[in-house]
Amino acid sequence: MLNTLDLTAKLDVEEYAKALVRSQLQLRDLVQRYYRQQRSAVVVIEHMPAVRAGNIIHRVIERIDPRNYRVYSGEIAEQDTHPLYPFWIRLPLPGQITLFHGSWYERVLSGRVAGRVSEEEYQRAYHEINTFERQVVDGQIVLLKFWLHHDYEDCTNLLNPEQIPTRQEWNALVAAANDVLLNCSLLIAPWTLVPAREPLYAQVAVLDTLVDALADAINHQPPDPFKPGSGKGKSRGKKKKKEKTG
Repeated sequence: MLNTLDLTAKLDVEEYAKALVRSQLQLRDLVQRYYRQQRSAVVVIEHMPAVRAGNIIHRVIERIDPRNYRVYSGEIAEQDTHPLYPFWIRLPLPGQITLFHGSWYERVLSGRVAGRVSEEEYQRAYHEINTFERQVVDGQIVLLKFWLHHDYEDCTNLLNPEQIPTRQEWNALVAAANDVLLNCSLLIAPWTLVPAREPLYAQVAVLDTLVDALADAINHQPPDPFKPGSGKGKSRGKKKKKEKTG
């Protein structure tokens, strides 16, 4: 699945600058509306090594009131608890957005590749994750999941030699990710696959998807800052859906 993803998508600097401002301001409008309506959302970001996910998260939160979001980065674990428990207690309060950079999927991604999780355990984990995500969505939380992808050559160009994974390690992680996309892509919580070779394109792609999904969930069209008068009091019309894994 991931090996067929077109990684060549790109934006020039002028297109990027305009698209970034538009999406960021629309996202700010939506987050403010979510706060007023006491709606919540969870954003999961997983990726291959060396993808500049931190830059994408920075662009996502750059114009949002910091009182309205939380970001958790890295592997979250607590001793003597179920692996999903640390995420349960970090789900957003009404009116908040929570971003997980590294999530409950680490168990079936890096944990599997490193041999910390047996095949029986990660096969069982798929069911547990799907149940967890159904409960999140049933709790009226909007759930969005992103996989940011580039290829091995991109990775080797971005890391120091001692940091580069072996080809075998890379292939193992791609296989684990493909299994996640196959086994954990519910219709209510699909993955969005983002080509991440070109960082500017990846930033705007994530922002645009966030805006579309958050707007659809509350049937609100945020105004376009480059079109005065747009979005005021308007609900969203039917829009062609982006391709998802679910």
